[in-house]
Amino acid sequence: MVKRNSRYLLRKALICTMAVLLAGSAVFAAAVPPDVAGSAQKDAITALVEADVITGSTDGLFHPFDNLTRAQACIIIVKAINPPNAEIAGTPTQRVPSSGFSDMTGYGWAEGYVSYAVRHGIVKGYLDGTFKPGSNVTCSEMLTMVLRAAGFADSDIGTSWPRDFIAKAIEEGITAGLPEDLPNFATKEIAARMAYNKFDVLRAIGAPPEEEDGDGDADADKPGDVETPQGLGNLTFAEGKFDGNITMYAGIAISSKVEVYTYGLKKDYKKDMKLPSKKSELRKDTIHKFKAADTPCFYAKTGNEITMMVLPTDTGFNGRIYCVINGYTNTTNGKGDAVYNLNTLAAAQKVSWLTADTNFVLPPPEYLDGEVYELTTTTAGGTIKSINKASDADSRKEFIEITSGAWEKVLDFSGGVVTIDNAAESKFGVEDSSVVYVLNADGKSYKVGRMGDVKKGSEIRAFSIRKNEEVASYITVKQK
Repeated sequence: MVKRNSRYLLRKALICTMAVLLAGSAVFAAAVPPDVAGSAQKDAITALVEADVITGSTDGLFHPFDNLTRAQACIIIVKAINPPNAEIAGTPTQRVPSSGFSDMTGYGWAEGYVSYAVRHGIVKGYLDGTFKPGSNVTCSEMLTMVLRAAGFADSDIGTSWPRDFIAKAIEEGITAGLPEDLPNFATKEIAARMAYNKFDVLRAIGAPPEEEDGDGDADADKPGDVETPQGLGNLTFAEGKFDGNITMYAGIAISSKVEVYTYGLKKDYKKDMKLPSKKSELRKDTIHKFKAADTPCFYAKTGNEITMMVLPTDTGFNGRIYCVINGYTNTTNGKGDAVYNLNTLAAAQKVSWLTADTNFVLPPPEYLDGEVYELTTTTAGGTIKSINKASDADSRKEFIEITSGAWEKVLDFSGGVVTIDNAAESKFGVEDSSVVYVLNADGKSYKVGRMGDVKKGSEIRAFSIRKNEEVASYITVKQK
């Protein structure tokens, strides 16, 4: 029995409120505004409207000849890529990093998109630390964003901006279908055409992999038997804390491509600690399990960013973790004791967790039936001492399943509200930061999904970690 009691059905008034507040979360294709018919770029605009990349204004029109702001341009590019929702809105337990620009006040609606664009090298802002989100985007800036988003590095294009970038955009067909003499500022229809001309490339970049690893190999996370590029003997010792976004350690920025390894025990970490000389003697790990962790480490920097870290095996995030499980293997911890390695998707990231010992109660064989689990860490953090389902008495009381405890078919998902095909046609809302996990077609593993995976006819389970709310924080989807 799921832990919902009388809260299973939402009040009609709550649903009406959700429909207004969460209308921006609708996933069905919007109607094409009537004034698009008068644009020479109507095919590009129509395609992007139907793909939910661009929308009309509040008056129901598109205004194709109006100028576009830099914030709006970022949103078009990022929506064309269609990354997982977590990379834009964060997750219920993990915020997205700030864009870092000093002038984003009042642009909260665009912050997640601008942040994504910064992290992926699509935009860089100005030398004074501003982004100028409300300024009109120029055609040169727009085509530069499209080029970068499509995978072209500035260094590969040329040193003369905008001349070399314009030439590359012409070569790549980004300006195809546009007048040869473009205006200084990009109108909405010009921006739509540029994005549309690379739409297939952008969408492919954001597409999730077809399959994720299932149970995996016990040695799958072990690095190759080669010497580390930096040399473990040249790493810097430090004691400090990760921030809540896992973008800083001890006040030092962490590269988005940081290599993370775990080795040994926290008690042994000292400046003169001897580390192995080869990666094969370390465990390849992920930065995502160290949110807010206070721990010593050895690190290497490139420029002003940490690019490599070696951390203790017995430290990490301390708290509750909400995840789906992709399997588990036998392994050893930093003391050499036999433990299990849980392969999970947590906060929309692939993260493996060591259990405290082999007395840990493993998940039941049906862990791939759409269940979201609550893991609890040991006091030191980083290792798991227990696992609960939402229906278990030991789980956090705010952790509930909204659905019935089994896969349920979606009747409708619109206005940020899901309607389930059952006798009561139950409804629930969806958070902006909701995470979607999709069970692969082979039924052996999950992958990170998109809101678009929640659609009429799909089978889902939904879970909340919010007190007294019937609003989904996590949704699992059975792929057809």
